[in-house]
This record gives sequence, structure tokens and C-alpha cells, in this order.
Amino acid sequence: MDADILEALYIKYYRTAYIYVFSLCKNKEMTEDIVSEAFEKAFITLDDEKRYFKYWLLVVCKNLWLDNIRKNKKIMNRPLEELFIKDNESALEKIIEKEKNLYIYKSIMKLQKNYQEILILFYYGNIPLADIAKLMNISRGNAKTIISRARKKLKIMLEEDGYEF
Repeated sequence: MDADILEALYIKYYRTAYIYVFSLCKNKEMTEDIVSEAFEKAFITLDDEKRYFKYWLLVVCKNLWLDNIRKNKKIMNRPLEELFIKDNESALEKIIEKEKNLYIYKSIMKLQKNYQEILILFYYGNIPLADIAKLMNISRGNAKTIISRARKKLKIMLEEDGYEF
């Protein structure tokens, strides 16, 4: 595979992968490690079918995160606040402010995990709902239901906080 193509894919999908993995693990160092390893694995297994690269990359990211959880049960059993390093938020905040409103992103992160995941993949990752269903191992109809419920829950939360649409 041509190095220019690999570089273009990296530049194009790095932010999406970073935001997705950070939404899962909420740890800057772990996010960087997982995203780096995911690109390496995705590039190794990449064929000439670049059309599905983003989907494949996010599948690899999620699997690496799950592997990391299995390997580091002690770390994951600690309170979430201990894992979340607030000093390192600034890099992520800069990325998110360019992509979407930071306030909405933080509100999404207050939702339950499956709502977080589906909203991040759909809105930040621009992944089609059919692909999200495959990634989450659910039916397309179930994915539609979950995203609908997640949107309603997010809207209620934002309205309660006084967010103006």
C-alpha cells in the first residue's frame, strides 16, 4: 500500500478514532495507545478496499479497548474519577470544539454507556446506522430504537440544564 494513501487515511480518521476511544476509556494515555495500535493493525490488514476503512478502524479500536479492559481489570475497577485526568482534557476539548459543541458532548458523556456509544459513532464518527448495528452486535431496528431513546434522553437533559436549541 502506498505511503501517501496510509498518511491520508491517518489524517482523515485520526480525530474520529480518538474521540470514539476517549469516549470509551476516558483516559488520554490509554486513548493514544489504543488509537496508535488500531491504526497499525488496520494498516496491516488493509486491502485495496478503502471505502470501509473508518468502520474497520473503529471495530479494531473497540476490540483493543475491550482487550485492554480484560487485561487491566484492576485499573477498570477503580472509580472513574481516578482514571479521568482533567489536566489532559484541553487537547480533546480543542478537537471537539472544532467538531461539535463541547457542551453537547459533555452531556452525551453523562448518558448511559450504550447511548454514549451510539451517539458518538453516529454524530462524531459519521457512521451509518447499519454499520453501527454491526459494530454493537445488535439489529438495525434495535439500533434505531436505541438512538431514538438516546436523542430523547439527551434533549430532556439539555432542556433541564437550560440549553437553548
